[in-house]
Parts: sequence; structure tokens; C-alpha cells
Amino acid sequence: MLRVERAGKRLLAFESLRSRPIADFYDLTDFIVNSPKEFFGEVGEQLFVMGVNVPVAPKSSPVDLLAVDPSGAAVAAVIETAAEESPLSRAIMAAGRIASWSADDFWKRLSAGRAKELKTFLGANVGKLNHRQRVIVIGETADDELLSVASWLRKRGVDILAVRTAFAVDPITGAEYLRCTRAEPPVAEAPADVIDEPSSPPGAAKAAAAAAAGPPQGLEERRSHLRHEGFRARTLRIEYAGRRMSAALADYSVGGIGLLMHSPLPNGAKISVLGELEGPAGNVSLDAAGRVRHCRFGEKAFRLGVAFDQA
Repeated sequence: MLRVERAGKRLLAFESLRSRPIADFYDLTDFIVNSPKEFFGEVGEQLFVMGVNVPVAPKSSPVDLLAVDPSGAAVAAVIETAAEESPLSRAIMAAGRIASWSADDFWKRLSAGRAKELKTFLGANVGKLNHRQRVIVIGETADDELLSVASWLRKRGVDILAVRTAFAVDPITGAEYLRCTRAEPPVAEAPADVIDEPSSPPGAAKAAAAAAAGPPQGLEERRSHLRHEGFRARTLRIEYAGRRMSAALADYSVGGIGLLMHSPLPNGAKISVLGELEGPAGNVSLDAAGRVRHCRFGEKAFRLGVAFDQA
């Protein structure tokens, strides 16, 4: 963001506040609620904000912002903060729970005046309230991993948007500004051995079908017979397409491993699993290549089943 100074035809840089978290200066939620038209308008959205910190289910975290778009879709928006569970996981879980709500669950949360405003906002779509759900993640650190996950979910029908924010101050006037942009995933050519969508390069569709069919005959049986109980990970990391990602251990056998991750990986993706496991009979060092056989979203994370390459 640059300030245009017509006199002298100069461009002056704003002083970035990103060296410290936005939360050190502001509660971003308050600003969004007080100016939803302006904030969401910056990223091409029109939303009716119904509430802040809205409980979506018993014994679950509230959603930061609950909103509705002009089509009647419910929007679960999460504002990223430091040192918390994945904001994307929180948003998806909130949207999943909101999906079970009836229209009355929305109307009863509004006063008579606000209900009238929502009816005006929806117009002819008033009968379509909560016909589908959307997810928005707002934060300063929409990193490549989060964006890649968002892209992966969009391809599978999840309506998801990542919004990157940044504050800046005019060094001359002291005026403060907020920049809001739609964050898109990095453009990178997928490795040849990555199997994803049917639009992948020639040959990928056939490989994807084989991956979807599950492990080779007998592998599941061998894995279930050899699955070991009582293991925990001392260290565990995943290498995929030049990236290193963290993971938690779900289960382990000599033929494969179950992983819990905040990031999904495509079926058939070739990965490396490195780490140290502790078990009842001693430690096991892992430095194994394998392929993702399935990836499903669970209660709080993606669960991946990985089959190790057979020597």
C-alpha cells in the first residue's frame, strides 16, 4: 500500500504494523461488526452479520461471526489468532453444525427489528435461509498451507474463502488503514506422482481410480494383523512436494501408518514419513516412503491412511 503525493509526483510507503499482531492494537471483530458492508465489500462480499461468538452446539467452541449472504447461505467466519487450533478446522466444524439448523434457529436469534432487516436483505430468497453453508477464514497469516487446504476443499464442493488482512499507518497524517484481500493459493506445478482431480495430466485419472479402489488386495488384511498398539510419536514429520508438515500419530503398523493432520493430501500422493515412535517393545525409527490411500475429515483434523512402499 502506497500513498500518492501529487505534489512532486511521489509515492510514500506506509509504515506496516505487521511486526506485531493486529490483536495488540485492535479487536478486529468489533471493527467488522460495526462496518460489515465496508469490510466484506473490500473482498467482493455482501453479508448480513447476525452475531458474534455465537454458540453452534453444546460443548463446542462458538463461531466468531455468524452471517448470511443474499442467497440465504449461512456463513461461518473465523478470525485467526495466535497460538490456537487450526482456524480452518474451527470454521469447518462450525459450518457442519450450522448445517443441521432450521430456519427458526436463525430467526430466534434476532430481535424483531433485526429480523425485519434480514427479511429485507434476503428479499425473494427469504425462504432459502441456510440452504447451504459457507466458510470464511480471516487473518494476517493466510499462509501457503492454509491456502492449499482451502483450494483442496473448494475442489470438493466446500464454499470457502480466505481473507488476508493488514494494518498500516500513514507516516505523515498518522491515519490508520486496513487492507483486506482475497487470498489465493500459490500457483505451483504439481509433481508428476501426485494424483488429484480428473483434470490432472493424462494418466492421472487412471491412477486416481486405482487409489480410490483402496490398497492392493490383501494389504488391508496384512496391515490390520500387524497393527501395533501402544505407540506414540516422539517426533513425526511429513515431507510432500518439497514441503514439511507436522502430523500426529493415529496408528502404526509395519505396512503403513495413520496420521492426523490439519492439511489434507490427495489420494495417491507420494510422501515421506520421518520420525521416532515409542512402543511397548522399544523405539522405532521411521524414514519411509509411502502413498496416501485415503484422506477424510474427522472431528478436528484430517485423518490419512498411508501405505508404505514395499521393498
